[in-house]
Amino acid sequence: MPDSPPTPRGAVFLSYATQDAEAAKRICEALRKERVEVWFDQSELKGGDAWDTKIKRQIRECALFVPIVSANTQARPEGYFRLEWRLAEQRSLLIAHGRPFIVPIAIGGTRDRDALVPESFLDVQWIKLNDGEIPAALGVRVRKLLGGPEAEPAHKSPLSSAPMAESRTIRNSRPWLIAAIVGAMACAALAYWQPWRSGEKPSAIVPAPGPQSEVDQLLSRATAMTTEDATHKGLSEEDYETAGDLLDRAKALDGLNGEVWAKEAINDVSRISLGFDSSPARKDRAATEAARAIELSPNSYYARLARAQVIERVVAPSGGSQEAEQLAKELVKEKPDDPEARVTLANALDSEGRHGEAAELLLQAKFPGLAANEFLQIGRVAEADAAADQALAMNRSAGNLLLKVEMEIFSEDLKSARLFIDEIPPSTYTDDKTAWVLVFDCLLVRDSEKALDIVKAFPKDWFTVWGDYENQR
Repeated sequence: MPDSPPTPRGAVFLSYATQDAEAAKRICEALRKERVEVWFDQSELKGGDAWDTKIKRQIRECALFVPIVSANTQARPEGYFRLEWRLAEQRSLLIAHGRPFIVPIAIGGTRDRDALVPESFLDVQWIKLNDGEIPAALGVRVRKLLGGPEAEPAHKSPLSSAPMAESRTIRNSRPWLIAAIVGAMACAALAYWQPWRSGEKPSAIVPAPGPQSEVDQLLSRATAMTTEDATHKGLSEEDYETAGDLLDRAKALDGLNGEVWAKEAINDVSRISLGFDSSPARKDRAATEAARAIELSPNSYYARLARAQVIERVVAPSGGSQEAEQLAKELVKEKPDDPEARVTLANALDSEGRHGEAAELLLQAKFPGLAANEFLQIGRVAEADAAADQALAMNRSAGNLLLKVEMEIFSEDLKSARLFIDEIPPSTYTDDKTAWVLVFDCLLVRDSEKALDIVKAFPKDWFTVWGDYENQR
């Protein structure tokens, strides 16, 4: 018996008017018969902020966007599906020419030249279906489109010819050296919770006095979403998604504003670094945005910051980059109080193995949690412990508590480590990194019962981990 064809990578987003729900359902069924993942669920069409956010996220992440164009869409100059079409058109601007993304399906004899659709829809080839007819070849064709550039094992960035690494799903743990584990876990935990965000509000994000344009207001709001943390709650994936939505609105108003492209790149780099989305598509998007920002505003502070972050975190995250270091040094000189520039420079020094310099820089900038990890990597344990205590005194966040767990394990004080583990709120157990690190720490302190409780509270079947875990396995 022949093997089943492999499932294509990525999902297809079906966009349609309510009156075409039955036709969309038949198209969905035809695609699923060919093992194509389709985002189509009528039961979810109930409105609300959560639903709206989910739809926007799916449009940002789908592999193909398939709008169904019909007499019904022609008769409706307004409708939610038109917002979906607009969002897809905006995303298409970031996708390389010739790479399939928007694949319109016309039903009922609707002609593309007469269709009321965004201009970008007319630049691609349409699939035309008669009423009630869904040929088997439809699924095969979509499978082929999904098997294009996005199915390659490595993805290249516009800023580099080097392939980008995929994220890895870890199903089974392996024995690691304790020192390597501690260093990797501390680094990843610090990157996720960003304990330095809870202290002083950086002067770089304070809006200038006086009236602002609508685009500038959106930029200020988006920046504040991911840099200010007055409630000490920590930043979530939703915060970055909301900031991304604000930036999308700014781009729709002024698509030639280099600052908008730069802030989008910085937002995407943060999502990659924090493990919220380290997919090749997100990395390609960040690199494209940074390149476009430099093209539009070559002297812009944030355009150069975006380029430095993309080079250091996306293009060459493990090999370092002299260009990223040089850019970051120039930016720190221009705005010595900007935490983004200092962290970018410290990351560049870290990637070059210059951990002592990175630690001193982070201490000067009042980022002791990050400095602790740098000290730990070069065996300066006493200084790492002091920096961890300083971070915890600033804010008893989950990230800083986890850092202290690592330090106590490293010092073989398992009793103290257990106390810090117990202080970490159970609400964080649903996050991949948090749960993964805590389970491993519980096993190291010989508390298998606690480890089992965390595993039971975790909502997925396995842990997905990124970044420094991957590099130090």
